[in-house]
Amino acid sequence: MVLETIPYQTKEEKKMFVGPHSEETKRKISKTQKGNKYCIGRKLSEKTKKKISEAHKGKKLPEDIKDKIRIAVSGKNNHFYGKHHTQESINKIRQSKIGKQHSKETKRKMSEQRMKGDNPNWRGGKSFEPYSSEFTEDLKMKIRIRDEYKCQFCGCFAKTVHHINYNKKDTRDRNLITLCIQHNATANGERKKWEHFYTILNHLRGV
Repeated sequence: MVLETIPYQTKEEKKMFVGPHSEETKRKISKTQKGNKYCIGRKLSEKTKKKISEAHKGKKLPEDIKDKIRIAVSGKNNHFYGKHHTQESINKIRQSKIGKQHSKETKRKMSEQRMKGDNPNWRGGKSFEPYSSEFTEDLKMKIRIRDEYKCQFCGCFAKTVHHINYNKKDTRDRNLITLCIQHNATANGERKKWEHFYTILNHLRGV
């Protein structure tokens, strides 16, 4: 998909849209930038970055524009579709992250953003609720042994005991299931879907 194939309502919408360039457009851009000393290795100053950041604060793209962007960079339209990072690239990315930490201010903003009511995973603070006194190490060990220390989704070694209906006070055996860290985290999104899935799974297992 190229820019010309996407309908726009106004010139402003077209300016706001960021989509993949055609090969011909990429070639023209590359040609115009050859020998441009102002673009090679150029880095923005902190002052310039701050100005750009301030200029964009409070601005929101219309939902229809977001949908166009999403479609234009999804699947086969994405420039990285079907490609993979080389081990060398992976190592470079890993090295660039070592030692980097978010500032306290950034951490605070991230925390506040997650706790907002419009966050799709926000459940009114349920994750902060205490577990039942009956949810003991002995009970968790019993469930792990029952499930043979395997994630009941992927079959890998696992120790996390998950509450299927997300009620931390419901410690019935049929409401508990062993999952690996990855699939326990996955179950925290689209909760209705995963509650139904693991409820049926335990039922089929005769739990």
